[in-house]
Order: sequence, then C-alpha cells, then structure tokens
Amino acid sequence: MPFVVQDDTGLIADANAYISVQYFKDYHIDRSNGIVDPATGVDFTDSKIQGAIVVATDYINAKPCFVTGSLTDTQTTIFPLDNGQGIPKSVKNATAEYALAQLFGGIELSAGFEVLNRWITSERSKVGPIEEEITYGRPANLATVRKVPVAERLLGPYLCNNDRFGSFSVFRG
Repeated sequence: MPFVVQDDTGLIADANAYISVQYFKDYHIDRSNGIVDPATGVDFTDSKIQGAIVVATDYINAKPCFVTGSLTDTQTTIFPLDNGQGIPKSVKNATAEYALAQLFGGIELSAGFEVLNRWITSERSKVGPIEEEITYGRPANLATVRKVPVAERLLGPYLCNNDRFGSFSVFRG
C-alpha cells in the first residue's frame, strides 16, 4: 500500500498518514532530536520513516474514544474530526513523536493487552451462586506498549474525558 498523507478535508482516498516525511524531519530537527539509525549510523531512510508514520497513525486511530466523530463517513483516518479544525497541529506533532518512538524500539498494538499491562489468560464464570475467576499472565513474546508522554499530552484534548494517559471508565449496569 502506498504512503498517502491525509489532508484537512478528509477526502484523500486510502490515506494512511497524518504527516509527511518532511514534516517528521522538520519537527525533530527543530527539537534537536536525532534521527540516526543506530544499526547503520546514518539518518533513517525515508521508507523507514514512512513506515513509522503509518504505524503512528494507526496507533492514534486505534485510541478507544474521541470527543467527536470523523469529518466524513468515507475517510480512512479518524482525523480530521467534524469540529472544523482540520488535522490539528498537536495531532501532527503527536504522530511525529509516536513515529520516532516506533523507529527507536517500537510501539505495539495488541488486542489482548490491557491498560494495566496484564494479559487475560483464562476466564471462568458461574451463574448460581455467582462466581467469577480471571487469570492474568504475560506471554514471554509480548512487548510492553511504550508510553510516549509528549504524544499522549498532545492528543489529550481530542480524547474522551481528556484522557491523556490511556485510562478509561467502566460502567456496569
């Protein structure tokens, strides 16, 4: 799939990125962040940066709750939202932060990984007289989801309950 940057209209077909490679480079150069690949000793290639930007965009899109919906029903990214702001600079900057984290060790999306860094390995329920048992573990091959505090803070205003650090509320009825 080609690298396609979304614009402020949300109309770019098959968009899979919030920022360009040049935006990523400019953002990190402004902050004196090194973008040198430790494996080669030279700057990361554009194709590696593109891949990291796509992962970062996917990571943002996978957040569980945003304060409002997407601008169009057909866009392939969450942003722009339907609040008339286009893609906010803070979202672009968060994408650059997550992409850098991806290049230097990775961020992971794991469906079974809970916010509390526990993996549910088994569950048992019983209806009468109500019993419940949950066993937690952590497979050896599962990497911990890396927190990127700057990016989480930048996304905070767009997440439900101004959720800057990935917490959420559970309501049982």
